[in-house]
This record gives sequence, structure tokens and C-alpha cells, in this order.
Amino acid sequence: MSSNDSLFDRVWIMFRGNAPPKDEVEAAARLAAALRAELCGLYLEDDDLNRLADLPFVTQITNTGSRLNLNARDLARYFRVLRRTIENMLDQAASGAGLSWSFDTRTGALRELLDALHEREVLFLGPPPGPPRLGPWRATRRVGPASVLTIYDGSAASNRALDMATRIATHEGLELVICLNAEDLDTEHRLQELAAEKLTGAEMPIHYRTLHPPLIEQLTRIRREEGASRIILGLGDGLPDPDKLCETIPCSVVLVR
Repeated sequence: MSSNDSLFDRVWIMFRGNAPPKDEVEAAARLAAALRAELCGLYLEDDDLNRLADLPFVTQITNTGSRLNLNARDLARYFRVLRRTIENMLDQAASGAGLSWSFDTRTGALRELLDALHEREVLFLGPPPGPPRLGPWRATRRVGPASVLTIYDGSAASNRALDMATRIATHEGLELVICLNAEDLDTEHRLQELAAEKLTGAEMPIHYRTLHPPLIEQLTRIRREEGASRIILGLGDGLPDPDKLCETIPCSVVLVR
């Protein structure tokens, strides 16, 4: 597949903490297939955790209350197993969608990755991760999303996010929830008219909500009320802080530049 035939070059799916739910990887693969892009897995290592594992007498307390010694050797073994698990999940999802795929590991902050994201790339973030579990674990599957949600304020970034959200909603048969980031009623009406004009001919159900500051708290509430399991955001000046957003909202976030 040549780059000229592709809408985007790559769909990155970022992993942190534990193994991701299988349906998140499959959702990223479906998105990559819809965009005719390569599926790229990226594991973001926690520098603080690596430094912590080098300290003596560090203990991890699990959800069941049991204690496990945390050391660099066990952590390295855990990441080797996790890498194989993620690679198998990527291979299965990509093979099922007829995609090429790759996998890489990096250290650093999420903001650094966002700054390096190109215009023809999409970043798919799964739900907020928990700390690595050094004990037994298995891949999980969650109930699929009923709707996809995006923020619209008329900016170029929000227009790109709306385009992406429309693609995803159409491809997966989901309702589209548009949060209008408006300071007053007149602005709200204007934004809804602009969005409706862009969506002329769209066949999916569309629901409008109004978003007021504080954005992340309100977005969390609307996501919960609408039952959305995926949020599409454009990278721009009006974007809520990505680090806080991804640590707060328990759903997938797709970022487009």
C-alpha cells in the first residue's frame, strides 16, 4: 500500500501499565483499517517506576492485599512477558484487518509524544492504566462503546476531530455526541449550525451537548451520562490537558493533529 493511497500513515496505540483490554487493540486496528494506515503499538515506560525498582526493600501491595517484592529483575521479566503479549495482540488484530504493524518501547512523557505527532498520524490512548501487576494476569475484554464523543468549538483542531469522530461513528455504527464548547447561548447555536452543516448527509444518530468550564470535569460527567467509551480530540490550544485527561477519564481517547 503506497502512502498516496492512505488517508493517514500510522495509527499509534499507546500502552502503559498493564496489558490492555483486547477490544482496545481491536478498535485501534479497525480505525487503522478504515484510515488505510499502519497499526503501530507503542509502550510508554515509567521512568519513576524503573528507578523505584532499583531501591532496596520496595514492596508492591496488590488489590487483594498481598505483598510482592518489587525489584529490577522481576520488573524486567514482567516487561518481557508483557511485550510478547502485546505483540501477539497486535499481530492478531492486524492480521484480522489485513494491516501491517510494528511495536516499539519508549520512555518519556505523554506531552513529548504529542509534540512529535505528525499530521498524518493518529494517537489512540486506552483507558487510564493501573500499575504493573507482577502476579498472574490475563487479557480482558470490555463491553464495546455505544457512542463516540468529541468537543467542537469551530477551530481547525475541533473540525479535524469532528471529521475523525464522524468516520469512527460511521464505520462502527455508533451514535455521535458533539459537546459544544460555548460561552453563551448565541455561540452555542452558531456552533451547532456549523457542525450540522459539516454533517449534512450523515446517517448516524447525532446528539448535541453543551460544555462549560471546568472542561475535564464536565467532559467526565457528559461521558458518563452518554455512555461514551471513546473521545475524539483535536490537538490545539483549546484541548484539555492531555495528561490529566488521560489519567481522569476511564475511556479511550483518540488524538488527531
